[in-house]
Amino acid sequence: MANSKELAALRFMLNREVMAVEIYRRQIWRFGGRKEIAEKLQRAMENEQEHVINLKARLAALGGGPSRLSFIFYLSGALVMGFGPALLGKRITLKCDIWFERLAVKHYNRFLAQTAFTDETKALLERNKQDEEKHIKTWSDSLSMMRNKG
Repeated sequence: MANSKELAALRFMLNREVMAVEIYRRQIWRFGGRKEIAEKLQRAMENEQEHVINLKARLAALGGGPSRLSFIFYLSGALVMGFGPALLGKRITLKCDIWFERLAVKHYNRFLAQTAFTDETKALLERNKQDEEKHIKTWSDSLSMMRNKG
């Protein structure tokens, strides 16, 4: 059984990953005219779903379970951070995504520095953090591509 700080950190990151899945799920439609970006959003959503699955499995392996507050993160991702920015335009959507992913990296870094994780948990969180860093680059590159193509 893991310590309570480890379980709390994993629950927090699981909630953020649930939110990320819903953010990308609700934004894909905005890029219907930009198939290459819509496909990147689809892949990012699938990647975030992998994070959800892996974090849930890790929590279960350590004797924990998901937070009872997950539905709040689901709704926030779907409505506030997903659909909301998508209504405001493509560039705003991508800028919000970059902000959200930078925040995720910050949280992963903080937990990795301050929480005593098992080696297996630490490796999982490091992989997730690397994926989030790739998403930042993907959305930054997509913004540049939009600026260059108009």
